[in-house]
Amino acid sequence: VFLIPDVVSFYPEYLSDPNVMACPSDSDGDFMEQGTFNLNDDPNGSFLPCNVTYLSYHYMPWIVTDELFVAPGVDPNQLPFDAASDLHPAYLGAVIQLFVVSYPGWQAGSNDGSFFDDDLSIGSDTGFRIREGVERFLITDINNPASSAQAQSEVYLMYDEIAKTAANTFNHLPGGGNVLYLDGHVEFLRYPGKTPASVAWASVSDLTGLI
Repeated sequence: VFLIPDVVSFYPEYLSDPNVMACPSDSDGDFMEQGTFNLNDDPNGSFLPCNVTYLSYHYMPWIVTDELFVAPGVDPNQLPFDAASDLHPAYLGAVIQLFVVSYPGWQAGSNDGSFFDDDLSIGSDTGFRIREGVERFLITDINNPASSAQAQSEVYLMYDEIAKTAANTFNHLPGGGNVLYLDGHVEFLRYPGKTPASVAWASVSDLTGLI
């Protein structure tokens, strides 16, 4: 639930047609099996304002750079890439906390879900929760605060799903995907390339079952 946007927060003022959440080039069949979107018709009782149980794009609610999730000295696009040894151990621990402890606990009613809004603790580092003003943490030159604009252009929010072990997750050929950044621009990244179109991030998708 934390890997898709909170649709009710911007529908219908900002997003008037939820069909844009499905890529026309999505070829793996999952979306087609869901049929068309039915506004205000939610038989599954989810929190969405329409029947959306599958999306073509992933949403990343935390700022996770290569340095935070790839082990030191490892090339994010090296082949072979072994998630067990090439991902940062502290990141794996954070993922386990989210997917194995916090999220199932929230489903079972043992916690209030506040972890959705918390920063991600990755060892001694932090994956900041995306929110208004978070770009101030990304300013590296305090004498040039305008650099925050550049930071916003590098923080990815949503992206075409890509997984290393499943070619049918690619919505676009040649391999790659569209990426929405914090400043609002969209960029097509070829695979393998910079994250989130890197081999390392595709390995994260495989590991956490995001496909």
